[in-house]
Amino acid sequence: MSPSFDIRLADWDRDRERIRSIRETVFVVEQKVDPELEWDGEDESSLHVLAAPSGEAPVATGRLQPDGKIGRMAVLEQWRGQGLGKLLLKHLVQAAADAGHDHVYLHAQSHALPFYAAAGFVADGPEFDEAGIPHRLMRRVIAASATAARTLTTYDEYGDAVIDLFAQAQREVDLFTPDLVAAVYDRPALVEAVRNFVLGNRLSRVRILLRSTDSVVKEGRRLLELADRASTSMAFRVLNEDFQDRSDAFVTADSSVFALRRQAHTWNGVYDQSRPEIARQLAHQFNEMWEHSHADPQLRRLHI
Repeated sequence: MSPSFDIRLADWDRDRERIRSIRETVFVVEQKVDPELEWDGEDESSLHVLAAPSGEAPVATGRLQPDGKIGRMAVLEQWRGQGLGKLLLKHLVQAAADAGHDHVYLHAQSHALPFYAAAGFVADGPEFDEAGIPHRLMRRVIAASATAARTLTTYDEYGDAVIDLFAQAQREVDLFTPDLVAAVYDRPALVEAVRNFVLGNRLSRVRILLRSTDSVVKEGRRLLELADRASTSMAFRVLNEDFQDRSDAFVTADSSVFALRRQAHTWNGVYDQSRPEIARQLAHQFNEMWEHSHADPQLRRLHI
């Protein structure tokens, strides 16, 4: 079983040695970053987070500068691949929202672009060198409060909400949709968000429930292909006829966060992280529909 992690805001004066030890190991020793570049004089004015396995010493850290720049995200090698980077990023974005920032930015190492894209960041400008390592500038718009409800009116906004939801999810995501319209579900950033979730955590689960497979013949192929690779974590089913009168579409994460369109033929909806009671209701409804659904052999034929 994967360990649980405690993440907290750090106190620079009290925790500096823990933070320095992690960053020294990752950046100076592993990545050969010049110590003068690593210790840039920005730490005292920045907000820092520390992550530790429950009851143990910290193994990961990151910081948020006063202007909204996220950086110095480091996870000790033996603790990588367990979703810690995702948790750090989530807490830093939340800290920025709590501080009143309407956007954040970072300098992403080029090989890590898909990781940040899956968390809602968008690349801006050409590649550049920083400390001898290729980087790209990436930005993400956030609400003044990351827990506020957000009104959705377009397929881009709905897709962004689904990406953000996967970026936050810890264990399970349930998605009910009449189709897999390519404008949303074949977006590279969304597919990457789903991929990071199902392949980055062996305990993760994604269930996708379709009203029919008619449109999937032409759209949604990327998620089907991913499901083939992650068959133990990701499943598709088709709703039985006795539930075909439902007109909504929704997605929930961990029965606590949801995006909902009450009329699936429009993109008008809401993305809400502040009403877990509604998320639980939707998750319960999804479970009931899942029990009244079936695996469709046509879905497998589409991606053989």
